[in-house]
Amino acid sequence: RRACASPSNQMVPAVGGWSAGDLWPLAGGQRGGCRVEHGAYGSVDTILGVSEAECQALCRDSRDCLATDYHFTGGPENSCDLHKKPVLHVLPMGE
Repeated sequence: RRACASPSNQMVPAVGGWSAGDLWPLAGGQRGGCRVEHGAYGSVDTILGVSEAECQALCRDSRDCLATDYHFTGGPENSCDLHKKPVLHVLPMGE
């Protein structure tokens, strides 16, 4: 299961609108993988073993991060991708 999220429910994150303890809305309003220009995955930093809330906090505190792509594996290896380019659409990947 993947969750592409940004601080606003628009593809390109807005400044503000985030409060501690809240998860960001899904980009495009659906579960799936973040995609940038030309449907590419884009430039990301990957962090393993963090929660979705921790992933979003890392993005919020990063100068370069515009969105998160969180991959739920159901185990200790959940992955957090911090996107450095504007997310233009979400590739549906189901629940």
